Amino acid sequence: MIMRRNRELPRADPDQVETARRLRRAMSEPERVLWTVLRDRAIDGLKFRRQHPIGPFVADFYCAEFALAIEIDGSNEASVKRAFGTISAHWARSTASTRRSG
Repeated sequence: MIMRRNRELPRADPDQVETARRLRRAMSEPERVLWTVLRDRAIDGLKFRRQHPIGPFVADFYCAEFALAIEIDGSNEASVKRAFGTISAHWARSTASTRRSG
């Protein structure tokens, strides 16, 4: 077990880890486009992982800090823009709540 954010999370199944590795090598075009935006902590210093195993699933992108999983469906730019809009909205909400409480 791994302790993360005061929670115990089971280790990923080795088969899921291998599946995630395979999916990283075969990312779709929308996933590649979104990854260029998410990588290297480019959005407010948030770390995103790509093709991250979560239970029996593999999320396209995952931010552990917010327990945020992003799944890209389809092969069009609109999917990427929707996902980026969701990330932006989540960031805006979290920033606003931080400002109110801080």
